[in-house]
Amino acid sequence: MTEKFIFVSCGQYTEPEKALGKSIAEMVKSHTGIDAFFAEEVQDLNGLDSNILSALRDAVGFITVLHPRGTIKIGRAHV
Repeated sequence: MTEKFIFVSCGQYTEPEKALGKSIAEMVKSHTGIDAFFAEEVQDLNGLDSNILSALRDAVGFITVLHPRGTIKIGRAHV
């Protein structure tokens, strides 16, 4: 990507999570005119190394969405 873009980090474990990430990317473009990079669109074998990490480095902004994944237990439970 040579233009400015915002990196959108959103879970892709479920279809609703993927849909949310796509919606955020579309909203970024429609409200700001700046492109968005959503990793769900990466389809090649070098996805993590050459595309996602490069996109993180080159992005002018970053949006992250955290999804509940359960209980973490280290000593005591954290929900």
